[in-house]
Amino acid sequence: MLLRMGSSPPKEWSDLELTMPQMRTMALLAQGPRRMSELAEALSIGLSSATSMIDRLVNKGLVERVADSHDRRLVLCQLTRRGRDEMERVWRIERQRIRALAHSLTEEELETVLHSMEILAAALQRQSGSASSAYE
Repeated sequence: MLLRMGSSPPKEWSDLELTMPQMRTMALLAQGPRRMSELAEALSIGLSSATSMIDRLVNKGLVERVADSHDRRLVLCQLTRRGRDEMERVWRIERQRIRALAHSLTEEELETVLHSMEILAAALQRQSGSASSAYE
């Protein structure tokens, strides 16, 4: 979880000077290289908007474009070493914030959170199962 609902980014992120859409893009790219069309679809934005966003991230040295090893005509976007380092720093900050929050909960509250997370995980599994069966 990158942000609390309705909040702004933590002050520790301020030196990155990234918008939330840029941060979401980097989080997607942290999962692996993607084609521009895949990014646009995942972010629910147009291809030209995705291209502009990637241009800005390339200019910041966080993302690079590389040729697809299977099809040299295709271009993939991926995090640079600096981009991966920055994402790890963001995740480290978020893990610290979640740990601090968890320490403020009672044992009963933690059990409720765990139960809720199990319900959400099951719902996500059902949803992804029904989504994949729709394409069969």
